[in-house]
Amino acid sequence: MSQPTEQDCIGPNAEFIKLIAADEKEFFVKKADAVEVSGTIRRMMQIDCKEGEINQIELKNISSRALKKVCDFIEYRMRVKKLEETEDYIDEFTVSIDDAAEVLIAANFLDC
Repeated sequence: MSQPTEQDCIGPNAEFIKLIAADEKEFFVKKADAVEVSGTIRRMMQIDCKEGEINQIELKNISSRALKKVCDFIEYRMRVKKLEETEDYIDEFTVSIDDAAEVLIAANFLDC
């Protein structure tokens, strides 16, 4: 699968959403996954995106380093969910000590 682009975030049926960190770095995550894992993103995405509009959320209070880790967690959480159905094992999700506080604040804000 190729890297998602802004084109993949357009319209109400878009597969991806674009998350923009405080330093304007952009991250693309599957919309269905982000909405399932993050209560904050779920509430933000309840406002209908019109045809031709980009599904994006600016997170001016979250650094790109922390947002990257949160996006990784969203993907991890969905892998865990799929593996729970098959009872396969998956490694634990880790966060370095240096990043722990910042990632915890971001995850708390995003309710995931």
